[in-house]
Amino acid sequence: MEKNYNGTLDKLAIKFATIIFLGLVGYIFLLAFFDKTGIDQPVIFMVILGIVIVTVVFALLLALKRMTLKINLSTDILEVAEFGSAKASYNRSEIETTPEYSRMSLNMIPYWTTILLHVSDKNGKLIKTHRLTGLNTKNANIFFNDLKQ
Repeated sequence: MEKNYNGTLDKLAIKFATIIFLGLVGYIFLLAFFDKTGIDQPVIFMVILGIVIVTVVFALLLALKRMTLKINLSTDILEVAEFGSAKASYNRSEIETTPEYSRMSLNMIPYWTTILLHVSDKNGKLIKTHRLTGLNTKNANIFFNDLKQ
């Protein structure tokens, strides 16, 4: 079983760190600007603290939105009863079906994940491989309808 990791969480962490970095750069520029205008130190601190808090909250909401999409994704059921078996692989996981268990459920998969479907005949010979991005039910159904014809 080959396990591949597409680094999605790493990319999310980089975006999060970039947003925080930009917030800190903004903090430094605001500090320099307010220092020249002669505004009181507590006012400067409150304004800059507010900007940093808004930046961090925005970054957290962005991260939570992605995680929520991952958790709330609906289940995609692929019918493979007419074939020998089907295997779906994504990130570090694999789901395989056989004629005895003819439904494949893929749930809690984030929308940015690429899924590879490998369908084999009853003798184990690979019929077709299909790549889906996220859980695109329409593409999966078209793929299996093509196989049935």
